[in-house]
Amino acid sequence: MGIDPGLDGGLVVWEPGETTPQYTARLKTLLEDKDALINALRYYRPCKYSSVVRCALEAIPTGHPGMRGTRSALTMGRNWGYIRGVLAAFEYDVVEPSPKKWMKMLPDGEGKDRSISAAQQLIPGINLYPGKVRKPHDGLADAACLAYYAWSTRDD
Repeated sequence: MGIDPGLDGGLVVWEPGETTPQYTARLKTLLEDKDALINALRYYRPCKYSSVVRCALEAIPTGHPGMRGTRSALTMGRNWGYIRGVLAAFEYDVVEPSPKKWMKMLPDGEGKDRSISAAQQLIPGINLYPGKVRKPHDGLADAACLAYYAWSTRDD
């Protein structure tokens, strides 16, 4: 499982070897109804019937004040804290890679196109166009890459 807690983030549940994710959702949609997020995380929680046992929740980037917009930083922090609490309640094994750390595993590229391209290569059946959007949703792409990161670092 991978979660991008940003302003336009996403959640992707993916099982290695599968070409399509088990579940994808825009984080904004899940956070508008907190029960939806709780139910999604409860459904995929680690148990003897589930192979989803590890979650990569992107760490909140640290940096110099003013590098991020105030609204974006507050939203990401609030989302991150809420999600982290729910993951702890359901006893997920959580890794918190920085963007720099999880992006190291991606092919070369620039900006958001890099994660979009990587997500489509790693999980070919992923739909990065939820609803009526015309361009790929980079929050879902980041979450897909984070799900791959969680799986690829599971023995760490």
